[in-house]
Amino acid sequence: MNTSHQNSEVIDKAFELAKNSILKLFPRKKDTFEVRDSKSALKEFAKKYMITGKDGYDPDSFMDAAKETIINLLENNRQTKVKLILKCIIERTEIKTGEVIAKEAGFSSEKVVNLESTDIDEMYMKMKDRVIENLTVFQRSQSGWRFRSIVSLNIFTVEYKPLKGSSYIPLPKCLASKKTIINMQNKNHS
Repeated sequence: MNTSHQNSEVIDKAFELAKNSILKLFPRKKDTFEVRDSKSALKEFAKKYMITGKDGYDPDSFMDAAKETIINLLENNRQTKVKLILKCIIERTEIKTGEVIAKEAGFSSEKVVNLESTDIDEMYMKMKDRVIENLTVFQRSQSGWRFRSIVSLNIFTVEYKPLKGSSYIPLPKCLASKKTIINMQNKNHS
């Protein structure tokens, strides 16, 4: 590991410690976050919910502050696959011209299955960590891009209905007549 990379990590950690210490001195009033149904498709099979970004938050603290709202949403949307996408405005300064270039970028979590038995708090923290990790990797690997503001946090859900093995589907005649495929008939219709 090179020295400049080590120095960068030390500076990042020191900055986070200083920021957290300052934030503790000036506790912010608890913001409320409103979840809006943004879109749905396939007769409500797939849904998109959105929480609009608020000023004064970095990605980590925004996702922490919105956690309770998102967990309530996920508790009411069991038997779904869930994915989070944090949309941010990022910017960089062109070295030659001094011009500031800004663009919108999205940083996503993995898709996770939200079942009745799922620990939603733990699931959310893993998804949040993945979003923050993707943002951090982007900033470190792309030259000069830095976070400016949050546009929105999008929550995508899709119904999760795995196939069950209790149904019998007859083979098409062209395949059944070849006598090369075994198609067991199940009489258990539970």
